[in-house]
Amino acid sequence: MTSSLPPISQHSKNDTPSLAVSIGDPCGIGPDIIIQAWSEQREKLPHFFVIGSTKILQRRAEQLGLDVAITTLVDNRAGGAGLPVLDLDGDAEGIPATPEAAD
Repeated sequence: MTSSLPPISQHSKNDTPSLAVSIGDPCGIGPDIIIQAWSEQREKLPHFFVIGSTKILQRRAEQLGLDVAITTLVDNRAGGAGLPVLDLDGDAEGIPATPEAAD
């Protein structure tokens, strides 16, 4: 299945629609996939933003050894060149790939 949206490099800040991607379980594979896709394939991806915690994503990027800038969305528009995140201001204490009831 191919996307009908052009790559992010062809979008302007006023283009719509954007795809919203949830990080899912903070200790699951979702944050890893999002961060790795952004760091390796950002120019080929359709325009999207992440719904989740910037703290979780930043910590996971560091654990993966990836230098990924995180940009918090303001008024539904990205304010920089980093991974655009609608920050839910949450945090998870768990260890990736280790289920935790609290998370």
